[in-house]
Amino acid sequence: MKEFFTIPNKCPKCDGDLVVDGAFLVCNNIECDAKAIGILIKWITALDIRDIGKERVRMFFEAGILKTPADLYRLSVEDISPIERMGEKSALKILKQIEAKKKISLAKFIEGLNIEGVSLSTGELLVNNGYDTLSMIQEVSLEELVKIKGIAEIVGLNIIEGIKSRKDIIDDLLTVIEIEAKKEVGSKLKDMSFCVTGTLPTKERKEIEQMIKDNGGEVRDSVSKKLHYLIVGVNAGSKLDKANSLGVKILSEEEFMNLL
Repeated sequence: MKEFFTIPNKCPKCDGDLVVDGAFLVCNNIECDAKAIGILIKWITALDIRDIGKERVRMFFEAGILKTPADLYRLSVEDISPIERMGEKSALKILKQIEAKKKISLAKFIEGLNIEGVSLSTGELLVNNGYDTLSMIQEVSLEELVKIKGIAEIVGLNIIEGIKSRKDIIDDLLTVIEIEAKKEVGSKLKDMSFCVTGTLPTKERKEIEQMIKDNGGEVRDSVSKKLHYLIVGVNAGSKLDKANSLGVKILSEEEFMNLL
């Protein structure tokens, strides 16, 4: 026997209007507490700020010391250490990580805003297609966006509306962080594609991927016969097996550095 229920039309957190987005009900109230926490979590994840997981974000939020991404950069030892299971040592460790993320790329900034369908690669597409300042992205039209290969109309609309609705968040962030100028891309790895897997000896995977991009190479998430190189570390897993079966060249971290 089929059971039917009434689809709610109000957010249980803020009582804002809910809209249907595919298979999901979405609250579009930018001031909703649940949405604010989601933006905080996305910013922290995008910037790879460690030791502040979802639970701690919620604890900081409920304590009133963290409401927007910019608040991260205003935290002090005195704010954090009284929080349950924290203390001075943990507070200092967190603050050190936050301090290291005060200067970020424009693509990373865009990713961290938690705009629907907008990832780091979307930010990089914008930058690499000439929209390499925040003011240019704030002023871009939908007509211009859909001309960029890889940006569909729905993503373009999300970019425009997401940037507009987050104006206060963006303005606040710009008082505490610095967006790096676009780096000149080298050509040592031009026309080469790479995938990185496993735990590397001395560098983080994201660090290697950034080096690839900085030198004109392409980073891919999966292994195919068109991939040029697979860079492997410990516990490389199924990607290594697939690369061997397809004849993709395997590189260690040291061999990759020699290639550069």
